[in-house]
Amino acid sequence: MKKITQLLLWIPLFIMIISCGNKEKEIKELSPSELLISRVLPNYSEDFEVEVDSLLENDWFEIVSKGDKILLRGNNGVSIASALYYYLKEYA
Repeated sequence: MKKITQLLLWIPLFIMIISCGNKEKEIKELSPSELLISRVLPNYSEDFEVEVDSLLENDWFEIVSKGDKILLRGNNGVSIASALYYYLKEYA
């Protein structure tokens, strides 16, 4: 009887550990550019997508409408931040 009681006390702990482990897998890691957007525009961060294309050496950025999202492209994080600044200054 004592072993059954001990087992019943441990079951909720195992369930909690298993459920916490599954939630960690669902969390998407954000890039530094996506973290910047979420800090600057916390209510609208889901409306933006980020693409980094570092094929060219010169700094560049591009702002594109992609469906109902705003796509910010650039060759590095600073270019993406510049694209966000330009979008907010000129379009928002």
